[in-house]
Amino acid sequence: MLEHTLEIRELQGRSLLYECWNVL
Repeated sequence: MLEHTLEIRELQGRSLLYECWNVL
């Protein structure tokens, strides 16, 4: 279960980065 949560966190971080890039 820990690995799964880490994967979700990584995906969320990536989506946040993409959102920031879209704003720029």
